[in-house]
Amino acid sequence: MTSYESFYAEKMRELQRQLDTVKQTINTNSKVIAFMNSPVGQYLDKRPFISLSLLVFIALSAVPFGMFLTVMVGTAVIACLGVIIIEGYHRTIHANPNPVHGLQKNCLLEMLQTHPMMTRRKILNHIFIR
Repeated sequence: MTSYESFYAEKMRELQRQLDTVKQTINTNSKVIAFMNSPVGQYLDKRPFISLSLLVFIALSAVPFGMFLTVMVGTAVIACLGVIIIEGYHRTIHANPNPVHGLQKNCLLEMLQTHPMMTRRKILNHIFIR
């Protein structure tokens, strides 16, 4: 064997030892032992393809479900903030008892003189829309 082949063989043996340690830790866990002794665990132990398919399905369905929950929470937060902002704007507009917002009577008369075709309703709409 050349040096790089022995180097990679040693690395593979080290990786195999680490994998065996992880497998041993998982297999000695009391919850794993209890699950593997249950009828579902026995069924999945006899059918590894179904176990792998179930594992892949659960892992891949977690991403879309997480994205869905993120969109739901984001929508709820934005809706709540929108209601707060709109309610504050609504209260600000209706808090002033003066419907003309401080415009004097002569300003209205001046507007009527410069725009004779405007009615009072159009003037008020013009003031409130701005």
